[in-house]
Formats: sequence, C-alpha cells, structure tokens
Amino acid sequence: MAADGAGEEGSEGKAVTLVKIIAGLLVILFALAYFTPKPTDESVEYGVKVVSEIPLDKLRSMTHIALYNKSVTPAELTCKFELSAISNPDIRGYRIKIEQGSTGLYIGGKSAVIRGKTEEELLEACHVFACLRDGIECPNFMLLDSFFREPGSMSVILDENVGAAGGRGYAEIMGALSFVQSRKADLDGDGLVNQSDVDANDFFIYPFIKSGGECRTQPLHNLVQNWTGTNETYDCMGIGPAIVLTESNSSGIYVADNNQVVISGSDDDIHTGSIIIRDVIAPEWIRRLYGFK
Repeated sequence: MAADGAGEEGSEGKAVTLVKIIAGLLVILFALAYFTPKPTDESVEYGVKVVSEIPLDKLRSMTHIALYNKSVTPAELTCKFELSAISNPDIRGYRIKIEQGSTGLYIGGKSAVIRGKTEEELLEACHVFACLRDGIECPNFMLLDSFFREPGSMSVILDENVGAAGGRGYAEIMGALSFVQSRKADLDGDGLVNQSDVDANDFFIYPFIKSGGECRTQPLHNLVQNWTGTNETYDCMGIGPAIVLTESNSSGIYVADNNQVVISGSDDDIHTGSIIIRDVIAPEWIRRLYGFK
C-alpha cells in the first residue's frame, strides 16, 4: 500500500511538472509573438518615407477611421479635417495618430502614425496617406507647392460628367481659392476687404465647364470678384494655369506640361484629389471655416 501511494504521488508530481513546463512554453511563445518586431517594408512614396507592416493596397479597406490624439499644431488639425472629409469617422475604426516627429508614415494592421518635422512636412505626409488609402496616384508634393506658390490667376475646369462627390470637391477648391483671393486683396491686413482693396485686386478666378475638348466660361460672384463670364468657348488644353477635374479610368493628381493640375478618376477619386488640393492651396482655410486659427 505504501509503495502504491508513493507511485501515485510521483505520477502527480510529474503531471504537475509537465503542466508547468507547458504553461512556461506558452508564456514564452506568447511573448515571442507579441514582442518580436513584425516584418516591415520601407519605401518612399510621392517623396515621403513609408514604413509598413502590411501591403499598402490593404489600406484601401481602412475607410472607417478613429483620429485619437489631441491636435497640438495647426497642421495636425488641417490633416484631421482632410482625412475626415474622405473617410467615415468611427471610434472603433482604423486608428490614426498625427504628431510632430521624423517625417514619414508608419503603417500597421490596426493603426497608423503620420509624422512631420515641420508644418509643411506633416501636411505632405498627410496628403500621401490620403493618396495611398484611396489608391490614387499623386505627384511629389513639392511640385504642387511650386505650382500654387504665386499664380497671378487660376482657372478651374469642371468636366460636365463629374457627379455629386466630384462636384463637392470642386466647391472645396473654389472656397480655398476665394480665401486666397480675399487674403491677397486685404492689403492692409485688417481682416476687412473694402472697395479700394477690390479695385487693387490682381488675383482672379475663372471657372469653366468642360464638354469634350471645349471649355465654356462660367460666372463668378464673390466678395472680391464680380465676373459674369462671356459664355465663350475655348480649347481646354490652352487654358492655364488651371485645375482640371475630369472623369477618367486613370485616378490621380497630375501636374501636366500645359500648366495644368489634373484631378482625374472616378467621382470619389476626384473628391479625394480635390480635398488634397484644397489643403495644398490654403491649409488654413478649412480651419478658419470651422472657427479655428
């Protein structure tokens, strides 16, 4: 009997030891899985460094987003407005953090970080994230900054086939250009545009409707400019500098040789491209529109 009892105790001891070993192995395996760095791919997309743990085309499904850090700088706030305009805000969505730091995008399966050393670099990184997320081709944003730096006027050409989403994008661009126009006209910087400012204005906006290869002038009435348009038609390729919104099988933002920035693709692609261009033209406009500086 004593021998049998000793045998049972030995078996129980071995079983307990085996359980402890298995438990220890599970803890080690969990730690390795959790703390081992995931394989990453590093590339430069449209002039911005991108480090990603997932294939970039998987970003296209991340349309529900959660912007979860407090805005510290104006550029961070503009970026939040930009991404919100092309996404579905969702507290349980793909988490995006926007902050100062080494310029680049850091993309994981459940979250991403957008960083920039300066206000300009942070916005460029934000624009690149928008391009990658919505799958549209974009130029190096230094080219766009140069295009919009000091134009004496700007034409905006809207393809007659563009739908509602693209039409909203057109309105965003016109709003940003009108903001720039008012700011330029306010010569004394007092925030008021009087008649003498209007008379001295040298920045004009010319809207057109595109039908095939012909562009027809449209009227524009705002605080600074009262242009009835002449309803004349022109060769669209000869109008510049200009922003062109047009439906196409190729989606993206292109800087063309004929002094035009072309936003093309599906209706949703045109909307995304227009929001990006809005914030390239006047990143502060959307903040002012919502009562921020």
